[in-house]
Amino acid sequence: MELYIKNLKIEIDKFQLYVNDLKINSGEYVYIVGPTGSGKTLLLEAIAGFIAPKSGKILFNNQDISKLPPEKRNIGFMYQNYHLFPHLNVKKNIEFGLKMKKIRNNTFFNYIVERLNIFHILNREIQNLSGGEKQRVALARALVTKPKILLLDEPLSALDQEIKGDILNLLHKICIEYNLICIHVTHDKNEIIENSRVYKIYNGILTKEK
Repeated sequence: MELYIKNLKIEIDKFQLYVNDLKINSGEYVYIVGPTGSGKTLLLEAIAGFIAPKSGKILFNNQDISKLPPEKRNIGFMYQNYHLFPHLNVKKNIEFGLKMKKIRNNTFFNYIVERLNIFHILNREIQNLSGGEKQRVALARALVTKPKILLLDEPLSALDQEIKGDILNLLHKICIEYNLICIHVTHDKNEIIENSRVYKIYNGILTKEK
């Protein structure tokens, strides 16, 4: 399977983002780097279907998904600011997507929460979590439905250095094991694992860095 973005143009107010040609295969982990305000999150939101591009196409497995609603795209999205539901505890936050899609998979649920080291906080309320704990809960919620495409918006920014490496290795492992297309947005080049494919957004244009 392949995600192919061709001649994509996004306009928000006076800001424009242009992606000429981007192909990502299943099992591939790609980084997109750039400063704050460069359009990294906008690109993820267009892929997810949260915003409509002005022109261009987003193809997945040779199907144009540009006009599909978000719930039809089988995409997991983790925002930098978590977007957790304050009225639900940790377990119910993670299970939310499973219930929406009517998925029952306790084995994978347990695998994810154990690997992210949040099994012991499943019954806690969201307001009682640290920033790092909230980030891991948001990551678990994005992963637990086994999406075909995983979009990560600064997924490690609230974690300390010791945990960052473990979570990053887990993300790469899950991407390969479950044949996901993973796009990891960051401004921190220290998060990039060696020999990965990296793109840079500068002045509203996406270019391949290495």
